[in-house]
Amino acid sequence: MQFALSPFIPGQETAQRKHSIVKQVFDHYSLAPKSVLFIGFTPAILLCGSDRVYVADISAEAEQWLADAGVAVTVISTEDLYNYNKHFDAVVALEE
Repeated sequence: MQFALSPFIPGQETAQRKHSIVKQVFDHYSLAPKSVLFIGFTPAILLCGSDRVYVADISAEAEQWLADAGVAVTVISTEDLYNYNKHFDAVVALEE
């Protein structure tokens, strides 16, 4: 068995809990971001609800999992992030 090498597959409950944390921060600062950049993978991406969702620093497995889940994201390579000429309404980095 290869549990240590398998990607983490979050359940709906985990996604809701992580989304709740992000939403509380957005609500505290009265933010309703139309674009969000997630640094690293978090199940909160599944429930983001913003018009434009970007991700950086995620594994190929996580990227494929998001695609399989029907989540539309734009992946930005970590190397290109500094010179990426887009504005993000919010940037989220949660340690998993």
